[in-house]
Amino acid sequence: AHILGIALPSSFAYRDAQEKLAPDFIGSDKCGAIALDELVYWAEFLFAQGHPLIFALNIGTTFKGGFDPIKKIVARLPQVFNDSSARHYWIHVDAAICGNTLPWIEQTQTAGDWPLALTADEFPHFDFRIAQVSSICASPYKWMGAPFPFGVYLTRGQFRLQPPVHPKYIGSPDSTFSGSRSGLACVYAWHYFSTKTPADHWQEVTVLQRVVDYAYAELKKLEGHLWMGETPFQVFAPNYLAPMICFTQPAQAIIDQFSLASEDTAYGTLSHIIILKQVTTAVIDCFIARLKQEHHYE
Repeated sequence: AHILGIALPSSFAYRDAQEKLAPDFIGSDKCGAIALDELVYWAEFLFAQGHPLIFALNIGTTFKGGFDPIKKIVARLPQVFNDSSARHYWIHVDAAICGNTLPWIEQTQTAGDWPLALTADEFPHFDFRIAQVSSICASPYKWMGAPFPFGVYLTRGQFRLQPPVHPKYIGSPDSTFSGSRSGLACVYAWHYFSTKTPADHWQEVTVLQRVVDYAYAELKKLEGHLWMGETPFQVFAPNYLAPMICFTQPAQAIIDQFSLASEDTAYGTLSHIIILKQVTTAVIDCFIARLKQEHHYE
């Protein structure tokens, strides 16, 4: 589910014309993407109450890797904001993981080297080519394999803090939040990109998709043969272009060994794996073997 971010006093509640209480969160579809009609309904209602809105959308939700339909949401905005002359909203895109891979996948597909062709309408575009997108964030360290975390925040030039300060210790304008800059992260990212060609990035995302496909195929083979106590093992097809695969939660020993995240869902408690460059088919084979070893396999 997606949190409906509106700060209200604890004693206060919004109700629509049908006395329906405004929810704390917006629902999701089975793929993890935000429920479009529900989002538009409550956005229209809250805007009518005088609230400017911030849409925090996802490209690769944390657990299922779902893609919020940004283009479809943008197409419905005139239904919410009837005054096109004023900007009453902000659209932020959280592309923590998939924001690092989708641009290369798009280029690979354009070059004709991607295994499945997607039309322009099918590809999950999320960047500033969509005029209504205000800001984007990503976590490059996850994809690069950096030994320390760092993130990137992008916004349009017109929205930057103005004027920037001029701290003497760096000798140049600085529009970042004070204390938020990491010089080592900048050096690491510069080295990463300066030592790779576009072809290197295309090859990496192609190999990544092959490992995702391999992992899903091998996990699918366990269905009907693997049991977690009385619960049959089940795996769910990943959202195409997202490196997350969800399946029935295994034993705690496996969760600890492979650092799995788990979540309660309509399908029971599930765990997931996120496949990045350091996850090879050998790692997947090891994971499958541990599942068979720890649980009843027939």
